[in-house]
Amino acid sequence: MAAKGEERARRTRVTVDFGRVAEDQFEPAKSVRVATIRGGKIIDQTEVTPADYDDPRSFEVDLQLGEEVDGVSGATVVVAPADDERNLFADRVAKTHVAGVDDVVDGGTILVQPGIYKWWRWCWFPTTYRVTGRVVRHEGDCTHGVGGAIVELSDVDYCWWWYDEDVITTGATDADGYFDIEFTWCRPLFCLWPINPPILVDPYLRDYFLERIRKWPIPLPDPPGPWELERSLIESGIQFPQTRTRRGEALASARLRTAPAHTATEFKPRARSARAIGTRLEAQATTHHIADLLHDLIIWPGCDDPCDWYPDIRIRVTQSQPGGNVEIYRDSFFDIHWNVTGDILDLELEADEDTIVGDDCAGEPLLGNCMLFERVGGYGMPAIYQPDAVGTATCGSISYGTTPTKPGPGGVGVVGNGALLGYTVSQDRPWCLTPSVYGEFGLAASVDYYQVQRAKWTPGDIAAFEADCAYRPPEARWQTLTAASGLRAFSRSYATLETIFGFNYYAWHGEGFSPHTFAGVPNVYKSRQRFEQEWVAANGGVPAPDFAGGWRWNTSTMTRLFDVDTSGWQDGLYSFRLVGYTQGSSGGSPTLTPVDQGLNAGPGVDGVLRRCGGSDAPVVPDMVTLYVDNQRVPDCEIVSFTKNGTIPIGECEMIILDTNDWLDIVYRAQDTHGNLGGYAVHLRRGSGPNRNIRGGLLGPHVTISGSSPEGPSYTAALGQGATRPDWNGGTWTARVPAAAFAAMGGSCAYNLALDAHNRHTNGWSAGGGWGAVDCDDDVAFTVILSADKATFCTQLGCCD
Repeated sequence: MAAKGEERARRTRVTVDFGRVAEDQFEPAKSVRVATIRGGKIIDQTEVTPADYDDPRSFEVDLQLGEEVDGVSGATVVVAPADDERNLFADRVAKTHVAGVDDVVDGGTILVQPGIYKWWRWCWFPTTYRVTGRVVRHEGDCTHGVGGAIVELSDVDYCWWWYDEDVITTGATDADGYFDIEFTWCRPLFCLWPINPPILVDPYLRDYFLERIRKWPIPLPDPPGPWELERSLIESGIQFPQTRTRRGEALASARLRTAPAHTATEFKPRARSARAIGTRLEAQATTHHIADLLHDLIIWPGCDDPCDWYPDIRIRVTQSQPGGNVEIYRDSFFDIHWNVTGDILDLELEADEDTIVGDDCAGEPLLGNCMLFERVGGYGMPAIYQPDAVGTATCGSISYGTTPTKPGPGGVGVVGNGALLGYTVSQDRPWCLTPSVYGEFGLAASVDYYQVQRAKWTPGDIAAFEADCAYRPPEARWQTLTAASGLRAFSRSYATLETIFGFNYYAWHGEGFSPHTFAGVPNVYKSRQRFEQEWVAANGGVPAPDFAGGWRWNTSTMTRLFDVDTSGWQDGLYSFRLVGYTQGSSGGSPTLTPVDQGLNAGPGVDGVLRRCGGSDAPVVPDMVTLYVDNQRVPDCEIVSFTKNGTIPIGECEMIILDTNDWLDIVYRAQDTHGNLGGYAVHLRRGSGPNRNIRGGLLGPHVTISGSSPEGPSYTAALGQGATRPDWNGGTWTARVPAAAFAAMGGSCAYNLALDAHNRHTNGWSAGGGWGAVDCDDDVAFTVILSADKATFCTQLGCCD
């Protein structure tokens, strides 16, 4: 027995027996589907063809039983025609019940009775379809074919935002991402009997639709069921177009199935009226046509019949990745191929950002005895202000990022040379958390291992750089990074060539790279090139990477060099460079020798890697410079909230506003380090949308004054006198008159909210994307306009 709390991966082995079916009726080439089912859900299933077995009339099938309950694993084993997964839930199937505590539970024999099998022999009104296309991922100018992905074709049936989805068949993409799938569509077995299909909710369609119908004068539950929705529309006199009906009363007693968590939620149906949604509805009072209310909404086509003649095909694509199976594409409601009557050819399916793609579009490798930093996170090196490769005494003619122009000594530029050093060009963002740095080694450099060094700039260094932009931090300032000082492990993904369903595809694997001690040299990473050499030696000399004959790297991680956690560092400017080593051997033991690139950096600093390209390449080390600031949370506060500038307003207070009254909101948004990114002040009436007090509906009514003209964003602040890259924010007062509340809809409960964010980035997320670290403050209150006093004040207790 397993220990308490330990999961048991139990299985069952059953014998499928066709021995009682007459010889002239038995069709061994006709596939069947065998599955284990518990609670209306499929635990495991397989499609088998009796003709593939030595004895087509009696053969064993092995299936999972699922998690144990009270120490016992059990399920119903079902055999049904393979042409439609929904057949497993039909009445005329062969089944048995299995339960036990052994690792492999003997399921006995499932006898397929002749009276049942005769219903399996034919495919009613068969139509053969072919679906072809390619799964791709675009990155810049490159189109990556996604090899080895599983393409799943499902039949869907929609009724408003409720739907069913059942897999028809699956196929695999080849190494270039192409797929070619054929299937035969039949009216399925379950259509011969009353059906109890599962019901799923498409949350996107539900929210899309409810957002609009909540504006109608219609009493609708939230969210309404299909029959509540129908009843409410009938009562409102809405007239539907003539469409076919769906499923009759069977839908009311539907079995429920849990949909994928990211695409749907479960809904429990209630009893419905006898009239179907497709029936023309007579108005009780004023008759409206549905188009008069929907306007720009989808004109829903009526509810599908699950036993209709033609499939409604939704395509879903998954990819096996190191962390498990990941969905990388799924047709939305608007992409579904409705009532398919012929082949669907030459599709191009764009996989999402979770897709792992290979390096078949990677550029030519660097060939020299050099290296080159490429980017930090998603920011390419041209997007980060860097020291120039060469400098002059004045520096005035040398470009520095994109803006601003460097003034040099006595120059007329906006800022000095060092003011933006290490910030991103976009929004002048400082760095925090754990940036990932990317780059390439030249093949001639033979870099097998490398160390990461950093140098922190002092005010004296920055002053020297202001005078001469060829200045670099002195050698004494450079230190080798360690795990204790922030160096972190990371993972690269690579794929090996495999075969499935007759297709070649790539199976993805993860490989960790971490700083460690090798051959007596501490804090070194193994280079990607060294890993490739070792992989080739261990795998029969297959080229690495080689698209046609071996394996490939994931382009998003193949050039990753190191991750560095800056959260424990002092704020300031840091430069990074690499020291390279070539592996050799001595007396049978590995050795590391510093790479010689002729930089002559000084005693004990051999191996510093120089920059590839340009006439300055032989003498200039390659560096990446970042400005680190780990104060990510700005300071924001609603300082005071008053009526007419004198009467304080507390949380949940009721305020009566005459025509000439106003509210004063004093708020503060600031960052003492100068990295404020933006702030927003919103008013919301009831459950309505947020209204920015600076514009839109409220803009014509609201006036703002404050300690400075800066805001509400970094870009706006620069246009109003802030000095880049420093914007500290300030304190402002917004005056909101009674007319503004009238414009929003009048008397009601309101919420006042302030939020602010800094500009920081880790190379991927930035600005307002930090979630919990953003600053916010809010006040809830109620406004009664003078025109509504007679209506509301007596019942609310707010009389004078």
